[in-house]
Amino acid sequence: MTKRVPPDVERLSAAAQALQTGDVRKSLQLCEQLAKDFPDNADVAHVFGLAARSAGQTTAALSHLKKAAALAPGHAVILSNLGLVFLETGDTENALRALTQAVTAKPDFPAAHANLGHARLRTGDLSGAESCYRSALQLNPGQADAISNLVQTLAGQSRLDELGVDLNHAALQNSPDVVTARGIVAMHDGRFGEAVSFFEDAISLSRETPALLNHLALAHAKLGDTDKALQLLHRVVEAAPNNAEPLINIADILKYSAPDNALPFAEKALALDPANANACDLLGFLHFMRGHHREAIECFDKTLQIDPTFMRASYHKAGAAFLEGDFGTAWSAYLKRYGPSGTDDSPFGDTLPGSINGSGPSGSVAVWTDQGLGDEILQLGLVRDLYAEGKASVLSTSPRLVPLAQRAFPDLRVLSHDQTRTMKGGNIYADSQSPAIGLGRIYRRSWDAFPSTPSYLQADPKMTNAVRDRYLSHGAGKPLIGVSWKSTNATFGSEKSLDLPYLFSFFRELECTWVNLQYGDVSEDIAAVKADILVDSDIDPLRDMDAFAAQVEAIDLVITTSNTTAHMAGALGKRALVLVPRRGPGWLWYWFDGRPDSPWYPSLTLFRQDHAGDWGPALAAAAQACREILV
Repeated sequence: MTKRVPPDVERLSAAAQALQTGDVRKSLQLCEQLAKDFPDNADVAHVFGLAARSAGQTTAALSHLKKAAALAPGHAVILSNLGLVFLETGDTENALRALTQAVTAKPDFPAAHANLGHARLRTGDLSGAESCYRSALQLNPGQADAISNLVQTLAGQSRLDELGVDLNHAALQNSPDVVTARGIVAMHDGRFGEAVSFFEDAISLSRETPALLNHLALAHAKLGDTDKALQLLHRVVEAAPNNAEPLINIADILKYSAPDNALPFAEKALALDPANANACDLLGFLHFMRGHHREAIECFDKTLQIDPTFMRASYHKAGAAFLEGDFGTAWSAYLKRYGPSGTDDSPFGDTLPGSINGSGPSGSVAVWTDQGLGDEILQLGLVRDLYAEGKASVLSTSPRLVPLAQRAFPDLRVLSHDQTRTMKGGNIYADSQSPAIGLGRIYRRSWDAFPSTPSYLQADPKMTNAVRDRYLSHGAGKPLIGVSWKSTNATFGSEKSLDLPYLFSFFRELECTWVNLQYGDVSEDIAAVKADILVDSDIDPLRDMDAFAAQVEAIDLVITTSNTTAHMAGALGKRALVLVPRRGPGWLWYWFDGRPDSPWYPSLTLFRQDHAGDWGPALAAAAQACREILV
C-alpha cells in the first residue's frame, strides 16, 4: 500500500487562495507542481480538480476529483464537488450517487443537500429536489442556491404560496440568485414594480444574463409596458437564439393584439422544442385568435399528447370546438376540468358517482352549479331541462341564488353550497351527480338544441310590482332603462368594463328614467355623470339576488356589459342590450362569436367590439337600437 505523504501546506494554501481570488492560472500552476510532488494526496487532487473546473477543463476536473474521492473515501466535500462536476458533464446517475454519499457521510452539510437537490431536479424529481433544498435551509437559512432553486421549483408548479422561507436573511442580500428569487416571488404576489427593481438589482450584482433579461421583460409586460418588454425579449433572442422561452414570451405578449405577428415566434419556439406543451398550446391559441379553429384544435390535441394533464389546452380546445359548432368535441374537452370521475370540486364530495362521462343519467341526479355567479345563472337553464324530465333530485347552488332556484323548481330540493358541504353527502338521495354545466353534453348537442323559450327564472311578482311602481313614480312614468357598465372579475374585469361617462355620451338624448343596476359601490362613477340616475339603496345584488331579480324584472330595458346583470336579464327573459368584448381577454366561450344573439338567452341582443378597447361602434349601434325600441 502506498504511503500517503502530507503535502506542502503552504503551497497548497497558496493554490487554494489563488483560486478563491480568481487567479485560476496561478492556482493551476501550483497544483501541477504539487501533484508531481504529492501524487497520492487527496487534498492536492481536490484543489487541482476545483481549479480545473474553474478553468473550464471539465474532463480534467472530473479525473482529479475522482482521484481525490478514491484517496479519501467518505469525504463529504470532495464527493459534493465531484457530484457537481458529474452534473456539468450530464452524468446525472453518477452525480446522484456521489451526492447521496456526501449527504450520508455528513448529514449536517447544507451544500451537499443543496447539490443533491440540483441533481434530483435534473431528473424531474421535483418533490425530491424540494425536500433537499428545505433540508439545506434548515441547516443553513443563508444557503443562497438552495433558496433560489427552491423558489424556481415551486414557481414552476404554481406553489409559491408554500415557500415559507425568509428571503430577507442578512446573508442573502447581496446574492444575485436570491435577489432574482425575490423578484420571482414579487411577480407571483402581483408586486410588479418591485419585481422590476429586484431583477435590475440582480443584474447590477452579477451581470446581464438571458434569464435575468427574460424575468425583467415579463415584469415590464405585467406593468403594461409591452414595448419595453418586447425590446428586452428581442435582446434575449439575440443572446440565446436556441432558447424557446423568450420566443414563447414574445408570442404570448402579442397573442391578443397581433396574433399574426406572434405566430412565427410560436412556430419557431415549437421547432426548437417540439415537446414543449406550452409552446404548442400557444400556437393553437394563436390559430384560434385568427379564426382558424381546425388548426387550433389540432395544436391543442398535440399539446395533450405531449402532456395529458395540460388542462388549459383542453379548455382552449373546447372554446375552438364550440365556435366551430362541434358540440360533441367541445363538451368532451370542456368537462375534463371535473376530472376522470366528473366530481372534482363537487360540494357533494365523492359520495355519489359522476354521470357526465356516460351516455346520460339513467336515474335521479344531484346537480351543482359552479364558477362565477353569472355562470351559475346560465347553468340553471340546463337544470331546467333535467328538472322537466323529472330526473333532478337535489340542486346545490350559491346561497344568493337559492330563493330564485327554489321558485323556478318548486319540487326540487335546493341547498346552498355551504349546506351541501356540511351534510357531507348525508341525506342526499340520488343515483349519480353532475356539475350543472355537464348537462350541456345532453341538452345542448347542437345549435338547434338551445331553447326558444325566453326565460327560466321568475322574480317575486309582488316585489317586482312594488319596485316598478316606485321607479315609475320617480320618473313621472317615463320608460325605465337599467344600466350596468363593469365587471369586477379579478383577471379580465377591465376588458369587459366601460367608463360610465363615455357610455352615457351615446345615450344622453333619451327620454327615460335611468336606473342603476351596477353592483358594488359605484357612487364615484355616478357622480361623474351629469345625469339623473336612480340608485335604489334598498337593493344590493351582492347580498340579495332575489331583490335584484325583481329590480331587473321591473325595468323596461337593460343596457349592460357581459356581467352578472346580463345573465340575470337573460334568465328572466328581460330585453337587454349587451356589450361584449372582442375575442380575447374578457371574452367568454358562451357568448360565442360573429352573431348578434345569444342562444342561451333569446331576449338578449349582443353588440360586439370590432377592436380591443374600442367600444365606440358597439355603443353607437346599441344606442340606435335603444332609440328604435323606445319609439
